[in-house]
Amino acid sequence: MNKAPFRRVCEMAGISPTTLYDKLDFGYHQCLAFVADRERLLVQGKALKKLYIAVDRQDYTVNWNERGDKRNVTLHAVGSADLTTGYVFGMHLNFEPNLDAELTELDAIAIGDADFAPPFREYSRLWLPHDYADSVMRSATRPSRGKKGKVADDIKAEYRRASR
Repeated sequence: MNKAPFRRVCEMAGISPTTLYDKLDFGYHQCLAFVADRERLLVQGKALKKLYIAVDRQDYTVNWNERGDKRNVTLHAVGSADLTTGYVFGMHLNFEPNLDAELTELDAIAIGDADFAPPFREYSRLWLPHDYADSVMRSATRPSRGKKGKVADDIKAEYRRASR
């Protein structure tokens, strides 16, 4: 789609957004059927030769989707593929569309998630409001680098001190 927004794709193809989303849905279901057909043998216990699997990480920056909150969002994904055949086992995004932020925060409070070190939390994979508040607090108490000003001024002052 050459980085064209969906509205522009619809305009260029002369189709409605519903048609475009139906085509995307169809492609998605075809991909699922393909994967199910290929991986069914694995579930049934087919013996495999030794696999050499490559793993890579990619970051995706996506545009805002609400007019009131225009921050871009970066999603991280980890993919794995067989080096011999090139078969991609999966591309796993750190995105969970079924989570409700408010309910998740309430549950985290109810189970005392914040009392545990981050790796041992139920919701360790999520950035919850109390994590954000802790981060702001740590930033506020971090030692200052001196007077506030332009970075260029700080650099010049450092060179003057070093050349004495």
